[in-house]
Amino acid sequence: MEKIIALIDCDSFFVSCEQAENPDLKHKPVCVLSNNDACIVSRSKEAKQMGIPMGIPLFMAKQDFPDVIYISGRHEIYRNYSERVMKVIEKFCPQIQIYSIDEAFADITGLDKYFQTDYSGVAKLLQKEVKDKTDIPVSIGVSSSKTLAKYASDKSKNTDGIMVILDNYDDILKDIEISDIWGIGRNLSKKMTDLSMYTAKDITEKTDKWLSEKFGKNGVMLKYELLGKSMYPLEEEKPPQSIQDTSSLRKPTNDKNKLKSELNFHIHTACQRLRRFGGYCSSVEVMLKTKDFKYYVLKDKLDYPTNFELDISKVIYNLFEKIYTQDTVYRSTGIVLDDISYTTETQLSLFENNTQESSKIAKALDKINNKYGQNSIHAGFYKK
Repeated sequence: MEKIIALIDCDSFFVSCEQAENPDLKHKPVCVLSNNDACIVSRSKEAKQMGIPMGIPLFMAKQDFPDVIYISGRHEIYRNYSERVMKVIEKFCPQIQIYSIDEAFADITGLDKYFQTDYSGVAKLLQKEVKDKTDIPVSIGVSSSKTLAKYASDKSKNTDGIMVILDNYDDILKDIEISDIWGIGRNLSKKMTDLSMYTAKDITEKTDKWLSEKFGKNGVMLKYELLGKSMYPLEEEKPPQSIQDTSSLRKPTNDKNKLKSELNFHIHTACQRLRRFGGYCSSVEVMLKTKDFKYYVLKDKLDYPTNFELDISKVIYNLFEKIYTQDTVYRSTGIVLDDISYTTETQLSLFENNTQESSKIAKALDKINNKYGQNSIHAGFYKK
């Protein structure tokens, strides 16, 4: 059966997250800033219409566009919204591949019959489901290959956020410029144009032998992807060997409780991801970066493998106390869950009851967060 692939792309993702958190920001020119507020990394539709370039330094943007709302990036919030969006897509589609924090490929083959509509209708239903459940707008491209689905998703932003390419391939291919094809960077684009290849149709008209000689097997596979043949199957996310969660502070601080609160969010986010894969970590690491960019890192073993916040936080906070000094101002925090295993067989019987209780509490936390949104509830810490 021909595969039908959708590429779901969150629109102006960082800005959309901020607007979901604060609805007063909707329909206004908003820009989210990179780490340390250096430059623009996300723009609302209104900001784009004003002509604000992506990547422009903040000081230049403020000079040319003083009436825009500029917001420091909050990446822990964006990760949480990303997980919520991906969970909605997972429930809607039989198989997905998370491609980035704001994009996912999904196999929607046969969902037209299930929902009794065409694939454009399926995409609209999915678009509405994501918006209703997360308040994040998405654009969706649909085709029979990843390459065409990605192109359709990019172009759908100029319409109602939906574009389907399942026929009339020749008419479409002649309008797709080489530089607009997924996976073709600047160097490869130049090589192709030097060989008088300017559109996707120019690629598909070449023989397999010629493409193989010039670009290897990837050139041949690209040709058939452009012809609507799925050459790149969806890939399942591989269980990680370690999980890192870090972020810069909105404002550098030496406040111990604020720093511990940041670590607490890192622990919660990392443990949720670890549980999603069914893993258990045996060691943890704490990272603090000072205002003058000095790194301090400490690592320690756990008493037994676990994926529960309270078990891990005890060790994390002990390490934190060894690093932290009152007279030092810190600009970022982070943790690493390491030595991950995907079996409980290594757990000692001495701790069996403890781990069973921890598992029950962790499942309860995940259930509440899945229902009411990320960080609706999470483990806390004792403030001295």
